[in-house]
Amino acid sequence: GTTSTSNDSCGEDNTMTFYFAAGGNASAGTDTGGGTTSEQCGGTVCGTCQKCDVTTETCVTVADYEMKCTTNDNKTGWCVSGTCEPDSCNCGEGQYCSDTTIYYPDGSCKHPTPSSNCVEAEPQFRTVDIAGTTYYISNDKMSWWDAVSACEALGNKQLLTVEDIVVRNDNDTTGYSSNSHVKTSVGEALYSEMGGQAIWSSIFYASCYAYLVRLDDGLVISFSRSTNSGFYAVCR
Repeated sequence: GTTSTSNDSCGEDNTMTFYFAAGGNASAGTDTGGGTTSEQCGGTVCGTCQKCDVTTETCVTVADYEMKCTTNDNKTGWCVSGTCEPDSCNCGEGQYCSDTTIYYPDGSCKHPTPSSNCVEAEPQFRTVDIAGTTYYISNDKMSWWDAVSACEALGNKQLLTVEDIVVRNDNDTTGYSSNSHVKTSVGEALYSEMGGQAIWSSIFYASCYAYLVRLDDGLVISFSRSTNSGFYAVCR
């Protein structure tokens, strides 16, 4: 037989990692999960505004405005050029700096201009208990930018991932896009609470898009973050 010294697919714990790319324009191999443990990134703990590239097992800088962060003097902000740039509002605990709704017809991915308006996060959401876990559902539609900021202001909550809501269809060989999917128990519970609304999910790799999940049939699409269209947010 033959042997190989390559460890491209296998890690130290003898597991194999798979990726799914939707729409054909994803940067395959880059983990979108943000913070990692040392076991997840080749023995290295990734720093602020870094995430783990699971292909090379190295920490890489996140794209601009891909991740919320906290500055050394405990101000909230966004990762820009590898550093934590504080929100211009400098809002207090439990508040977030709402963004001015801006539409970029050229499809460019830009962070909306902050409105200098601090908003109390908690009144914007209602809560529901699902299997012993509290989920926060926005009362109204909001931009993706505000959705992420509001979740953070609720106490370091995060938007639900696609995997939290649906189970990928095994017959879907193209990735998540353009196919309906079976909802998880959480997805079914949210459907009972919200009907067939579409809700924001995590960023679509390091692009201008984020995942959007339709609760009625589990359809998952990538939708531009740089438009004035709003959808509901669910945080956990």
